Amino acid sequence: MKKSLLVVLALLAGSVAAFAQENGGSVSFSRSGENSVSFSQSSENSVASAQKNGGDVDIEVDGDGEVNVTRLAKRIKRHYIRLGYASQGIEPEFGTNLRSNAGGAIEFGSTFVFNNRRPLAGMVRFGLDFSYLDIQAATFKVGNYGYGDDEEGGSMDDRALMANIGMQIGPSITVTPIDRLHARVYVHYAPSATAITPHGGFDDVMAGYTGYVTGGLEVSYRFITLGIEARNGSSDMSWIVGGDDDDEDEGAGKIPVRLLSNRFMLGFRF
Repeated sequence: MKKSLLVVLALLAGSVAAFAQENGGSVSFSRSGENSVSFSQSSENSVASAQKNGGDVDIEVDGDGEVNVTRLAKRIKRHYIRLGYASQGIEPEFGTNLRSNAGGAIEFGSTFVFNNRRPLAGMVRFGLDFSYLDIQAATFKVGNYGYGDDEEGGSMDDRALMANIGMQIGPSITVTPIDRLHARVYVHYAPSATAITPHGGFDDVMAGYTGYVTGGLEVSYRFITLGIEARNGSSDMSWIVGGDDDDEDEGAGKIPVRLLSNRFMLGFRF
């Protein structure tokens, strides 16, 4: 009976808080008897005013019948779409290091925040990011590979191509110094499938699994985000179309390649 009465009192406290907020004030709670709770309306700087500017309030009744009111922070937006420019590097174990002349990326994912409504020190949140689709592509001049003398570009058949498709997962920390402004740092692991057409065109294609380690910084205001990301991965590539006769003569079943890239991203959270 006592517990049921306390639950009813807690619900009544919530109704009073909402009424006080609508009328520009706030509400405070104090225990005045064994099974009773008293209410008083105070200034705009107290609980309801804080609720109006920072989210909801949580009302709890402890074992002694005390009603505790805690302000809950606004939730940060979980889902994101990011797209941007990518600068891709290829460092084969044997051969010349290469750098792309154009590239782009697109990413779709969500952040699962563990303390979304109760940030540490009122501003720090911990989460797990999961990008369920991550695509990146880049082009390279064929002349950079030593397979031609064209230094001015040309048709798409005159260019080497590289593409990654995969996902990302890893922890992140979000800091909210002021309302609606968030800074997020993260470290992810990104399992990906990589394909390269090193000779230009699609007569020769090499592919392999790539495990990237990525790290980045993202700053968002409201729903718009800007970010930078560094990626470092390695892959043992195999020919899936055509191939290099010299590699086959040497018995090179796998071609070790290191893959490095930087991304400059514009995104949206919702």
